[in-house]
Amino acid sequence: MARTAELRFGHPYAVVAVATDERRDGAGVWHGVPVFSAWVATPQEPSADDLADPPQAG
Repeated sequence: MARTAELRFGHPYAVVAVATDERRDGAGVWHGVPVFSAWVATPQEPSADDLADPPQAG
């Protein structure tokens, strides 16, 4: 199971995503490895075209 959190800040911030590689016998070799990082200097709301599940009209 993966969990997602949405945090909103009004100032510059860093973003890091890590891989999850959990197996029955423990964590796999990729567990905890950073896969993405960024520095967000000017936060913006995403456009409807950028959303994975855009709101439906009507």
